[in-house]
Amino acid sequence: MNKMFAQYTDTQLWQAFTTGNKEALSYIYLQHYKYLINYGIRLYSKEEVVEDCIHDIFTELWQRRKSTTHLLSIRLYLLKALRNKIYSYLKKQQTSLDVNLYTDNYHFTVEYSFEENLIRELGDEELKRKLVCALNQLSARQKEAIYLRFYNNLDYEQIAMVMGISNQSIRTHVYQAIKLLREKLAVELTLVALLLKLL
Repeated sequence: MNKMFAQYTDTQLWQAFTTGNKEALSYIYLQHYKYLINYGIRLYSKEEVVEDCIHDIFTELWQRRKSTTHLLSIRLYLLKALRNKIYSYLKKQQTSLDVNLYTDNYHFTVEYSFEENLIRELGDEELKRKLVCALNQLSARQKEAIYLRFYNNLDYEQIAMVMGISNQSIRTHVYQAIKLLREKLAVELTLVALLLKLL
């Protein structure tokens, strides 16, 4: 992997990719794959399908590289593209559940892998159990918004762009989710934020 790209801004990296630099595309893939696969399998649990969707996105990106537009955030672009790709896949499957990622009729799976050093810091298995229980009471949209906010560090406007709903709706979803988590856990907001960082 070309270490030179580590110094690039997203704009510079994207420009290198659009001019036909395959190493730039590889760097983008390696830098964002973990975030894409982790997000995708929460929208749709079949990992092989999500992997195929990610592969298709990068294949299409390379084929359309000369016509792609200027952008500021590569991860934002890729997350939105993956959500749309999975939605298209589900629509083609015409499942009996009629899953639609742009209505409230979908599932968003949340699983937590607590890092050992942070487990030692928190030292409270009961609190972590309560967190998972409280998260399971959130709607799919609330879970997804919380996930994008804390795992991908997206702001409200960016989350709204990825999920295809209004900025105000995202703020409401996150506010209501945090309020519920604080009530269920009876802990300070800073601890809720710390726990959510462990996604």
